[in-house]
Amino acid sequence: MADDAPRRTFRLHLSTCVILLFAAGALIGANLYPQRSFPAPNVMRAIVQTNYGWPLVGKIVVSNIYEDIDEWKLDNLVLDIIANAAILYAVAHLCEWRIRRWEKTRAERKE
Repeated sequence: MADDAPRRTFRLHLSTCVILLFAAGALIGANLYPQRSFPAPNVMRAIVQTNYGWPLVGKIVVSNIYEDIDEWKLDNLVLDIIANAAILYAVAHLCEWRIRRWEKTRAERKE
């Protein structure tokens, strides 16, 4: 009777959690590594603009000789969080689908 019960939605296998760990690390690395650094437009060469965030720019840092000025783009930051959560959900769903498919074929072979 317990084997016929449907699985709970938020139950994940250990292998799925390990893959999610690496996927989350890759996404964090993509968000923390600067996309590009270049001289800010229409100003002296001593000012450098650096963009952070993936897939959209969530933070812009403008650096000059004396100080760094941070500008947060909250709408892009929210979209980045939604996009990264969707990627992690897709990875988890794909891994669990593959494991359940493998378990089903394994059970059919035993019969």
